[in-house]
Amino acid sequence: MSEAESRLLRSVMDSEDVRRLILDEIEDGDLEISRIAEVLKTIRELVVKGENVTYPRVASLVSDDARDIITRVAALPHPPATPEEGRGCLMALRAARLQRQMGDIQKRLESEGKVEETDDLLRRKVELKRRIEALRQASSLS
Repeated sequence: MSEAESRLLRSVMDSEDVRRLILDEIEDGDLEISRIAEVLKTIRELVVKGENVTYPRVASLVSDDARDIITRVAALPHPPATPEEGRGCLMALRAARLQRQMGDIQKRLESEGKVEETDDLLRRKVELKRRIEALRQASSLS
């Protein structure tokens, strides 16, 4: 688990304000390969039902692997969670996802393909670069 994942999970678990902010801002793909995806999905379900989000409650609803993650995160020393930290961690995970997508596009561009497909891939690559740069600028302002 990355530091950004650990800090994001801790922030969402520890602060209702951060939880609300992150659950509102998170995009479906942000956690597509993240080890904390199951835990965040469970937290979202609890929030939707209006139930309390606590370490024991969330741990009782997730798989053994996810429970281990929660236990490790709960045991780490940390300062109080802030919305800025939660948002920064989410933006770091989003930027990493976009970078992976850029790498996939680059690999496809390097393999020989149809001109129409190449044009589409180049457009997607430019859009991803714009989004990554916007994330960097947003995180430097925080």
